[in-house]
This record gives sequence, structure tokens and C-alpha cells, in this order.
Amino acid sequence: MNFTSLSLSNALLKDRAEKLRTLFNSDHTMRIFANDFIPTPASVLADFTEASFTGYSPVPMLNKFKPPAKIKDGIYEIAAPGHVFLCTGGPPQTVYGVYLSNGIDVQMFERFSKPIIMDRNSVFSVSFRPQLLSEYEFVQSLEIPNI
Repeated sequence: MNFTSLSLSNALLKDRAEKLRTLFNSDHTMRIFANDFIPTPASVLADFTEASFTGYSPVPMLNKFKPPAKIKDGIYEIAAPGHVFLCTGGPPQTVYGVYLSNGIDVQMFERFSKPIIMDRNSVFSVSFRPQLLSEYEFVQSLEIPNI
């Protein structure tokens, strides 16, 4: 019998979400990137060009992620409150997305659905809401012998 997905229990998802929360609440920072590229799971910190518009500063995430919340059976979320980014002047800069990093590795990223031009008084808000899902897809299926 071949299986192509595996379902995880709510108990395991909550445990994994709590461990992820502990990791992200340690020494991670939310940053905005200003280079027009499409990040992938293989992207590294050097691939991202951090924003530099006037008024921008990275956001330390120390203890910002909340305890895991069950969205519904099979889905847990660890949300962090939103943060507002405001351009206070200077030359305009186009920004393309947000990433979470520990200073060595990129842990999460999201490219905006469309670029945002930051010029005087431009403002937007970003929040991370990672969800852990029960269903995991496998590239290679597991082989389970008939019993």
C-alpha cells in the first residue's frame, strides 16, 4: 500500500507549534527586503537586500509570538502582533516582502502580492501568522507492507 500524505495529531501539532514559538521568540528579527527577487526555501540571508527608507528599522521579535492557537482540528497558528512601517521622508524606495531572520539564517519570508513604494508618509503593516498543518505531502511515498 502506498501513502502520499501523513496526518499529524492535534497534540503533535501543538507541541511542534510551541517549539517553533520558542525558537522565534528567542533572537529573531522581522526585516523588509527591497530587492526584486522571488525567495525560495533555499534562499539565504545574503540573497535579501534590507530596506533602507527613512524611518525604517528592523523589528526585534523577542517574546512577540503568542502561544499556539488551534484554528481547527489539524491547524495550529502562532501569531505575532502586526508592526507598522512608516516612511518619514527621503528618497522613495520600493519594497517587495518581509523576512524573519536570526542574523545567520532566514527562517520565514513572504513576498508581497505587489511591490510597495515607500515615500514620505507611506505606511503599511505586517504580521507573521505561521500555521502548522496536519497534512504533510511526501515527494517519495512510503511503502507499507500488507499485514
